[in-house]
Amino acid sequence: MDFRIKYLLVSGLLVFSNNVSAEFDHTHHDWNSVLKTHVGSALVDYKALSKDATTLDRYLGQLNSVSRREVDSWARGKQLAFWINAYNAFTVRAILDHYPIKTRTIKGLVVPRNSIIQIPGVWKKLEWKAAGQVLTIDHIEHGILRPDFNEPRMHFAIVCASIGCPDLRSEAYTHDKLEAQLKEQTLSFLSNSGKGVKLDYEKKKICVSQLFKWYNEDFVVEVPDGVIIPERNKQERVVLQFISHFLTDPKERKFLQSPDIDFDFLSYDWSLNDVSDPDDPSS
Repeated sequence: MDFRIKYLLVSGLLVFSNNVSAEFDHTHHDWNSVLKTHVGSALVDYKALSKDATTLDRYLGQLNSVSRREVDSWARGKQLAFWINAYNAFTVRAILDHYPIKTRTIKGLVVPRNSIIQIPGVWKKLEWKAAGQVLTIDHIEHGILRPDFNEPRMHFAIVCASIGCPDLRSEAYTHDKLEAQLKEQTLSFLSNSGKGVKLDYEKKKICVSQLFKWYNEDFVVEVPDGVIIPERNKQERVVLQFISHFLTDPKERKFLQSPDIDFDFLSYDWSLNDVSDPDDPSS
């Protein structure tokens, strides 16, 4: 039986038999256990997890053990942690449901063989249950996280199962540690010159993640005190003002304020964040 159908049925029985849901576990213990066991150096051991996803499936059931009204009544940090974890957990389950991923030709796109993009409708069509609602991963991001929380750093916490994405954290997000976790995720991503921000002092060029192009309006912040960003187009200025809050080394700050540096976007690696090659029998 397809996991999503199984999940809907189980969740329906839970809601029917438990008119009043048990208190939600805000430590996200089961999801935390999955991450600590199967995530290392930002890569996921999908092969091992696919052989026993019991804990993951139990966690997905917990995400639907509370109503949307209850979730909306929580403090902001608890809500934000809930939806970030839900996005990441559903993404991992989507990969497992199609693992190893079958290669298909996608017209007009150069897509890696082993990539989440190879899964038809992964963001907009595959349906999951959370907070008593049937949702897509796309809706969690664009219908809940982005419009409801005004938190640009969440872009460095949700992970689309690709190498070019921010690293999947090996622990669950929790309300009591959320501020520190988001700060660490942001700093980690921006300091990764391969996919976050690359400062080329010799060529006088700055290259940044495609995330800053796709979601540019989410990164609008005031310029930090003492920083003067030279005249640029709106998109570039937004990026430079945002990263100026995190790149605080005097040399970096001076470089960002230079009027003659070129600006570009890094290529995005859509390869699966897999610890091994699923087609390699030795892995």
